[in-house]
Amino acid sequence: MILLRKIIDNGLWPERLTYNILVDGFCREGQLDMGFRLLKLVDSLYFVSDQFAYTTLIDRLSKDGKLDQVNGLLGFMMKKGIHPDEVTFTEIINLYCKNRRIENAVTVLDTTLSSKILTLTGSHIFNLLIDAFSKDMKFGLAYAMIAKMLKCCVTPSVVTYTTLIDGFCQTGDINRSLEVFELMKRCNWAPNVYTYTVLVNGYCQPGTLEEAVKLLNTMYDSGVSPNVITYTILIKAYVKSGDMEHAFEILNDMVKNKCQPNFETFSALLEGLVLSKNVTDGSLTVFKELGSSHVD
Repeated sequence: MILLRKIIDNGLWPERLTYNILVDGFCREGQLDMGFRLLKLVDSLYFVSDQFAYTTLIDRLSKDGKLDQVNGLLGFMMKKGIHPDEVTFTEIINLYCKNRRIENAVTVLDTTLSSKILTLTGSHIFNLLIDAFSKDMKFGLAYAMIAKMLKCCVTPSVVTYTTLIDGFCQTGDINRSLEVFELMKRCNWAPNVYTYTVLVNGYCQPGTLEEAVKLLNTMYDSGVSPNVITYTILIKAYVKSGDMEHAFEILNDMVKNKCQPNFETFSALLEGLVLSKNVTDGSLTVFKELGSSHVD
């Protein structure tokens, strides 16, 4: 910084790129104060800092979880007529959502849309807010966000629908989850393994395990291969219900379909065997599978 000041005092004017590289370097080293000092120096000289310098600082502040400073710098930046790109806005909204400050996230989105400084090309930003509303069980606001998406000519994606399905499943409202699932298919979106896994998890409650297995068969019929998470969720559910026979049937299906069991899968089975006091034969089977699968 001292060297830079000497260069300027000697009448040499570094290019904008030089300042941006320095700001980026300070941020990478966690020296935010130096980054801000350099930003002020640039603004006090002969040109205004560009988008890169501001977004670099916002990125560092976001990673450090400094929400209020992010908000202040964003406002200051926009007053100068410098607008962040979609990636930066996404990161800011994600930060607010993670910290349960959804109102701030919505404000940032609304400011972006109303000022027409950014044309959103994908559903990711909206999906972050839909997920946040769903986790807070504010499904009316989640649906309102979908309406806002459509108004902006952004089409809901598989992730959008799966996020809503998961939200309803987490509250135990499997019927509403299925409504969204059917809507998704009517809109010509094919459910993927994550969509099905979310629904399988929703069905893995006492009295609905048979429906979860039916859904597993639907996956097979639809050409969607269950993953280790799908199978392990079912195995855990059967273990919890004390039905070790069906738990091992799922394991056999898993191996037959060339899906590698992991440590969590075997841990669930071993726990079930211990609780059911059926350790001898069953445990040997598990350890054989464990050895042949090279599970860490």
